[in-house]
Amino acid sequence: MNLKEILADPSVSYWLKDALRTAYERDPVAALRDARQLIQLLSQRYTQIVNREFGSASNPWSEVAKIA
Repeated sequence: MNLKEILADPSVSYWLKDALRTAYERDPVAALRDARQLIQLLSQRYTQIVNREFGSASNPWSEVAKIA
């Protein structure tokens, strides 16, 4: 999907659409750096929640968060 299609898609969240509009107005290098940091922080949060919910640091789903 390209940007125009994503912005027109009703199944895409308003949060993501707003983030994309804002990012496209910025320097692409700075926006990419910030996006990578966001991925890292959200991945850490995901891992903490999964580990807390399942009570195990060895949870195989915690590997999903390391993709970023």
